[in-house]
Amino acid sequence: MLNDPDTRIARPRQVYTGERARRYVPIEERKQRVETPTGAEGFTNAVDPQRRR
Repeated sequence: MLNDPDTRIARPRQVYTGERARRYVPIEERKQRVETPTGAEGFTNAVDPQRRR
């Protein structure tokens, strides 16, 4: 791809490093409740909310 003169911009492939598969947990069985932007009741099973930052 990099040797092709018609291709001037090359983009590296993105490699997913997250979990391959997770066990589905029905919403009724989820442990932690969170507030949603609309004020509706929501659920999450996040371990550490700071982890995603």
